[in-house]
Amino acid sequence: MRIRHILLVLGVVSCFAASAGCEWSDEIIDIEKEDSFIVPLDMLAPEGEQAALEARLEYIDGLSGIRGETLEFVYDGDVIGRAPTNSEGVARFEFKPPRTGDYEFTVRLAKDSDRKAVSAPLTLCVRRREQEFIVTDVDNTISDAGYLEFVRTKLKDIKPVKDSAKMLRRLSKRYTIIYLTGREDIFRRKTKRWLEEKDFPAGPVFFWNVQEGEWSHEKYKTHLIAKLKRDWPNIRAGFGDLPGDAYAYMTNGLRIYIVRPEKKDEEAERTKFPGGVTFIKSWKDEGMRKELLPEDD
Repeated sequence: MRIRHILLVLGVVSCFAASAGCEWSDEIIDIEKEDSFIVPLDMLAPEGEQAALEARLEYIDGLSGIRGETLEFVYDGDVIGRAPTNSEGVARFEFKPPRTGDYEFTVRLAKDSDRKAVSAPLTLCVRRREQEFIVTDVDNTISDAGYLEFVRTKLKDIKPVKDSAKMLRRLSKRYTIIYLTGREDIFRRKTKRWLEEKDFPAGPVFFWNVQEGEWSHEKYKTHLIAKLKRDWPNIRAGFGDLPGDAYAYMTNGLRIYIVRPEKKDEEAERTKFPGGVTFIKSWKDEGMRKELLPEDD
């Protein structure tokens, strides 16, 4: 069974198990309206340089790209570029940002296409090379829902972890926030809508993609952070909830914060994490705030 079919089946099964209504499908993939899926890639670009915007057009199963279609890149309501998809389904468009800042694009199929795909958002963050960054996981770190709960729950009913949005907004005055999730890119639209609606600060969102060869979320995060650090060396800290998050951050030399309300078995659970981890009970942790924002004192 193909990976997206597996994910959709898991969502359906979990809905029935919860004995509740589950109108989540149109927030992920609308089978009635789509026979293909647009996967834009959020990116960071240095100030003053060309940015190669990229999006992939895939069949619904997610295992192969669609060649020979045209994707349009829309900014502020205007089509600023069009590009054909190559043999892997990838369309690329060169864009020269006029200044630092966040650029929100929409990627869509050309109107003369016979295929059906819902348009998708692409975030381009243009920064100076010396910019500082913070990485955060999503599930059970800033979202109060775990993976399957996120799949089966309507977007409006998924709550953020208390004070996470408020603290990340505060941190974003100094750092750019990078959202690094183990969710597959099938959940791109729903995740990005949730971040926006819950008032999290803007930042690129990177999703797990099994086609890149990493079945382990820890290895995927380790390799992606290492790749980002080659261009952006000032990635300072990472927030997560699992040992895999901590090991990915440790390998890349990040300060590690694990968000874990204390439980009965907390002491035993902590032995699964590497040394050097700072455990915080909430996003209001004063020690964490002083370490990351000493200038606020």
